[in-house]
Amino acid sequence: MITEEKKITLKKFREWAVVQRYTLSRGYIWAQCFLMGIIFASSLKAAFPEFINSFFKFIILVIIGFIVLYFVGWLDRKFGFLAAENNYVTSSTPLMMEAINDIRKSKKKEFLTNG
Repeated sequence: MITEEKKITLKKFREWAVVQRYTLSRGYIWAQCFLMGIIFASSLKAAFPEFINSFFKFIILVIIGFIVLYFVGWLDRKFGFLAAENNYVTSSTPLMMEAINDIRKSKKKEFLTNG
């Protein structure tokens, strides 16, 4: 049987681990942002080495890759995929849904009392 003290300790550890993972992920995302063009160009260079056979061509491909990836991200935002993902994340988080439902209830109550 797990004691209440051990449950609290495990909860604190879980929260600490989540913060550490999130911090690491955010660092990775920021670093990856600057490397995306290089990663894109490297992938194409590996697939088609005969076409990307100079440093100049590689740099041009890095720039093109960065622009293409940015454009895809822009399309993602423009067509609402970002909002749909955020809605999903919110709806799948019990604490967020509890807060949203509490706000909805208080607004409904305020509307009914103010008329």
